[in-house]
Amino acid sequence: MTGPIFDTHAHYSARAFDTDRFALLDSLPAKGVVGVCEQATHSGDAPRVLELAHRYPWVVAAIGIHPESLLPAADCGEDGPAPTVSVYGGDWAAEMRALAPCYEDPKVVAVGECGLDYHWPVPKDAQLALFEAEIRLALELDKPIIVHDRQAHADVYALLKKYRPKGTSGELFSLLGLCGISTFIMGALTGGFFGDFLTQLVAIVSPGTVVALPKLFDPLYYLTMILIGSMALGMVQIVTGMAISLIEKCKRKKFLDAFFEEITWWTVFIGIALLALGKGAAVLYVGCALVLLGPIVQGKGWGKLTGVFGSLYNHVTGYFGDILSYTRLMALMLAGSVIAQVFNMLAAMPGNVIAFIIISMLGNAMNFGLNLLGCYVHDLRLQCLEFFNKFYVDGGKPFRPLDLNTKYYNVVKD
Repeated sequence: MTGPIFDTHAHYSARAFDTDRFALLDSLPAKGVVGVCEQATHSGDAPRVLELAHRYPWVVAAIGIHPESLLPAADCGEDGPAPTVSVYGGDWAAEMRALAPCYEDPKVVAVGECGLDYHWPVPKDAQLALFEAEIRLALELDKPIIVHDRQAHADVYALLKKYRPKGTSGELFSLLGLCGISTFIMGALTGGFFGDFLTQLVAIVSPGTVVALPKLFDPLYYLTMILIGSMALGMVQIVTGMAISLIEKCKRKKFLDAFFEEITWWTVFIGIALLALGKGAAVLYVGCALVLLGPIVQGKGWGKLTGVFGSLYNHVTGYFGDILSYTRLMALMLAGSVIAQVFNMLAAMPGNVIAFIIISMLGNAMNFGLNLLGCYVHDLRLQCLEFFNKFYVDGGKPFRPLDLNTKYYNVVKD
């Protein structure tokens, strides 16, 4: 198995699969396929697409009208014209109205397959009108759109640029909005507004007056609490990743691997917690015994002995190293706070309000940029290395850009 595969564009409802459709689909999970997006191209195959989506929990559906469905009967093969022509007489708007109830089905996650195809003798104005209507429908339903583009790149791009259907940019700005809210909440808890901006400003305007925002705690004086909080957050995410791995292993019937990996180390974690709380070390002893037993049960020959040392080293350094890696969150928090205060202190030195505001805003803008970059880099590392590494199984083929197995010519070595 090559690892988790999600087929984003499939037509298993097509007649070419009539003889072995269900046998083929039944075999996909064992080959690493965890999801399929089945596409309808007109009202004729929409019922078959929905049937597959409801038959298999890992199949979702997309409903739309393909530009090829507008082909007149004279230009169709032995299958004849699509219902867009044979039933609705080319009135795609009527067919879209007939398909409207399909989008209420929770298994329908997108609009499509639709788009432009200038290879076929279908009038461009009809294709453009249909595609534009499909884009508007996707926006109305707040669903992604699955685009077909053949020899029509410029027109496809122009319509997508005009309407900007749902994509990743909306999710990005939503994420940034959530980050802004969380930043505001942390600022309220720690009494921070661009560091000690208000305190320094009031001291310049009214010397001797001390003003400070109310705060729950000062991060500079509660380092241990922030350190523990960062590691606790890391522990939660690591355990979540282990839970996902456990579920995936059970799906693949690798119960022994799941027991001696996730269950064993959860026992160790619980044992450490109980020992720290003064509840005894019995659970920890059980976890350690399972750690030693795993390689002996699963290994072969000398691998039983070497597996014990390898398991201890890899897991102790792996799990606890990953959890410690989350302490970088504490460093980011403290760095932003200290840098803001340093810039405010420098800005207050001239003793002028205007100079203070200008210098402080420039410095805090630089601090904001540094924090933005730092949060992106460190968060990306924590997600991809510490979290995904607990359950993600890579796949695909190795990239070999200089491979000599060429398709259209032979490379001969002298």
